[in-house]
Amino acid sequence: MNTFGYTAPIFALPLELREQIYRDVLSSTEQGSDLLRTCRDIYTEAQKFLYQRNINFCGQSALFQWLDHVPAEFLSYVTQISLSVLDVDLSPLLKSKFEAYRSISPTRLHTWELYNREVERLRAALEKLPRIQAITIRALPGQRSYFYQEFLSKVLGMLSSLHSNLLDLRLGGNLNHQNLSFLSKLRRLQSFSFNGISSSSPMEMAGILASLDHLTHLSLVSQHGISECLLHHVSTTKQRSSSPDVIRTMEQLAPFFGTDRISASSPALAFTPEVLGAIHDHKTLNGLSISLSQTPDLQTLGSLEEYLGKASIEELELNWPDLDPDVLKQFDLLPESLKHLCVRSRSNADASAMLCSIVDFQKAGGLLQLRTVVLVRSAQSCKNSPSGRKDNEIGEAEVGDDVVSFQVHGEWKG
Repeated sequence: MNTFGYTAPIFALPLELREQIYRDVLSSTEQGSDLLRTCRDIYTEAQKFLYQRNINFCGQSALFQWLDHVPAEFLSYVTQISLSVLDVDLSPLLKSKFEAYRSISPTRLHTWELYNREVERLRAALEKLPRIQAITIRALPGQRSYFYQEFLSKVLGMLSSLHSNLLDLRLGGNLNHQNLSFLSKLRRLQSFSFNGISSSSPMEMAGILASLDHLTHLSLVSQHGISECLLHHVSTTKQRSSSPDVIRTMEQLAPFFGTDRISASSPALAFTPEVLGAIHDHKTLNGLSISLSQTPDLQTLGSLEEYLGKASIEELELNWPDLDPDVLKQFDLLPESLKHLCVRSRSNADASAMLCSIVDFQKAGGLLQLRTVVLVRSAQSCKNSPSGRKDNEIGEAEVGDDVVSFQVHGEWKG
């Protein structure tokens, strides 16, 4: 700690406080690592916290190479990773076929052997990370081969056996028609996010989710980015796994996020009056996020009004195209228990109208618990903006008893 008689002021703090500072600073992926360049003593004491933030791997090879270079003593500090599962390199099959022609007693390498080898390599790699608590798995986009689909299923099954104490699991990418039976092994799972369509029936999914006693956060996203053939097969042979039968089993469900990304010609996959009816009995549900690619019909909005009138929702997100500010009044979508509201707005005028509606509610003695309002400008408005910005503009308003002070990060363009 002494360099030519100088002691850094941070070392006057207790060790526990220093470690909390290291943990907070190094959690930032932008500038957090600058702390390690301060001095050798800080580097020695703080470097272990660098491995406690989420580590992102763009493929299996990136994970294997990283493990080859990281000192073994730091691997036990890794608690969360994100991994893109890439398809297996099949080029060794060509070499095997060429050698078979030249050999007197040829032995051919089979495709499934390469996939099995990759599963074992992944198993060996993940065994070196014994304290993993949160994993994000991203599958390949677009059409997948049968071998890749089976390979991904084996990876997920291996993962559930190897890290049965996992707390947070997120599955993204093209996961249509994916078997989720492996979830039953993750008894301590608290948060699960699934972007796709399960091959399990509603009753099978209900049984799996009901067996997860600690599950409190569930996110189901149904995408329409599948072929018409697959959509027809799923719709005619099985109900989708985000059906009311599944949700009714979740007695301990806290925030529920139902998201639809669908085409104009396809039916809603998750957000329907039936789904809203299924969550009526969940007394512990305190957060509801609804993000749609098209405007819900009047029947669905009426069901949402009925549900919000009975529920104790504290956090509410409403996000769909052409969201009319009058819909908040017409269908009474702002419950008295509401503390945080996030809503999409088409323009400056709509944003003002929404805020005025909230002020009117409060002047009438309602929405006394509301503290935060977040307005998200629609993507279409962003595209039409003269500034050319493509990102959503987000503003926050801290709501007091009588006054709403609204601040926008960026200018609103009508």
